[in-house]
Amino acid sequence: MVNKLIALFISLQMLLVFTAPVVAQIDVGSDYPAPSYPNFVEINSIDDIMPFAREAARNENAFLGHGLGIANEGEKIILITSTRNFAYDKNRDLFLEAIVKAVEERGVEVTLWHDYEILGVTFDQVIEYRDYVTSVLGPLNSRGWDNGCGHFRVNDFLETTRPDLHELCNPADLEANMPTHLVDVHRRLSQPGGTSQQNPVIIYVNKYLAENPDIKGIFYGTGGAIWENIEPKEKWLGLFRFDNQWEIMTDAREFPADVWMLSEEITMEPLGASDKASITDPEGTDVWWTLTEDQAQRWERGVYLRGHLFMFPQEAYGGYGLNVLNYPASVPEYIPAAPIVLLNGTLAAHASSSGYYSRMVQVWEDGYLKEVQGDGYYPELLRTLMKMPGIHDHTWPHYDRPGYFYHYETALGTNPKVIRPDPRNLVIAPERERDGVMHWAFGAQIWHDEGSMKIPAPSLIEFEKKYKLPARYHTFHQHTFFNTMQVRIRGTDKWVVLTDKGRSAALDTPQVRALASRYGDPDQVLAHDWIPEIPGINAPGNYEAFAQDPYTHIVEEMERIGSGQHDTYNPYLPDRQATE
Repeated sequence: MVNKLIALFISLQMLLVFTAPVVAQIDVGSDYPAPSYPNFVEINSIDDIMPFAREAARNENAFLGHGLGIANEGEKIILITSTRNFAYDKNRDLFLEAIVKAVEERGVEVTLWHDYEILGVTFDQVIEYRDYVTSVLGPLNSRGWDNGCGHFRVNDFLETTRPDLHELCNPADLEANMPTHLVDVHRRLSQPGGTSQQNPVIIYVNKYLAENPDIKGIFYGTGGAIWENIEPKEKWLGLFRFDNQWEIMTDAREFPADVWMLSEEITMEPLGASDKASITDPEGTDVWWTLTEDQAQRWERGVYLRGHLFMFPQEAYGGYGLNVLNYPASVPEYIPAAPIVLLNGTLAAHASSSGYYSRMVQVWEDGYLKEVQGDGYYPELLRTLMKMPGIHDHTWPHYDRPGYFYHYETALGTNPKVIRPDPRNLVIAPERERDGVMHWAFGAQIWHDEGSMKIPAPSLIEFEKKYKLPARYHTFHQHTFFNTMQVRIRGTDKWVVLTDKGRSAALDTPQVRALASRYGDPDQVLAHDWIPEIPGINAPGNYEAFAQDPYTHIVEEMERIGSGQHDTYNPYLPDRQATE
């Protein structure tokens, strides 16, 4: 297998001689791609949305799961909306009407549910609750640091040692001043959600599916391994986020499935033959790790999650990997978590799936987090977590050494047409899906216990209960945007570039370009429609000033885009008129 891969890459002339790690820079003038953001069609009626909705309704591929096109004429499906941090596009109802109509035009029988109705709440109550929460906590995406709050809920350590941080994570004013009529709404909307086994929506769905076996399946969720807790698993068909223009009215939902999968396959091909990897990013990330042959082969077996490839091996371990050919069915062989892979170097970023924060730098030595730099809430929360009693002493389930602070996730987005939603309206988590963007997190984490498909793994739940230490989920997520990743082929001095300055090298291979040409100009088909603007890196300005307050800068950028004053629109703009 190793020799076959080496021969393949030589034949493709993809092997490069490794010279030295790319030095992280923050000086503008380097050849990082310029910022861009696509125009949007003005929305006056459902007719303006339908051309895009029809494309989405036909596509069989999507992030993490299937696309809506997997449903065939005569079949029944259920679409379930999510409150998504209570953020909604102003034309939400039009988008939902359009996507239902587009799927029904294909002869599919559609039922639309709303998660808040299952929870016993009306849409008007959700909006009133959202407005109240925003008045207390501040604007959406301005608290990216609160991604670090969850791991303190297992004990009273934060409350007793850092009451100032505890108040930030759990504002007393939120419930103390809450209008009486919103107290029950708060209780209902604060129930476990997402992938939790206690999610009332999942419990309701599983009961309904058991009683209605003629339903082909459901589209539900905004991210995460939702499928693992749907019964039976194959009834989960995909995510459902088609309630806004950033999901429907872009080219992301019509990116050709065969082109997408081919580019992912080319990116994954050398992993099982590698013995070292490195990633750099101009904001300050410069990390590397080595692999034994066993670790590399386990990485290859578990790397695949559609649109979210596990580019640090540890996330590929500790579970039943997903079958590339029969996705999202699991492979039958369990992939052990140990021996674990050890990260070295520095990781620096300013964004997470929860929003923006003042830049944080993590320093990793021999696989363990040794130091956290930065003066914002996010790094201070992490430094506090590192002082939690027992967190360095116990050995977490399936791991082969004590301590919690091992790197777990570096996931690569693979769809070049994804764009970041307007942070004033929706959570920015989908930005991690764009090709070349990497999503990082740490924690002594696994997917499954051997012999069980439950998530979180029962051993993690028991560990958390016994020791009052975080175990169920990885944490402190971060996004980096202009990543260059290389892997070295075992037994050679040859390095393969997998991403270059925030773009997958696979997109520019002859095979992918040839296949993309079936759908139009490959330059257009494979272009990045959105490229973030980061002063001092790919735009004029001072990086240090930006890194202290990225939220303000990005909101100002969106205001320029919304007013037509953005001077770096992507050259490949949607040029579709409303047609029947």
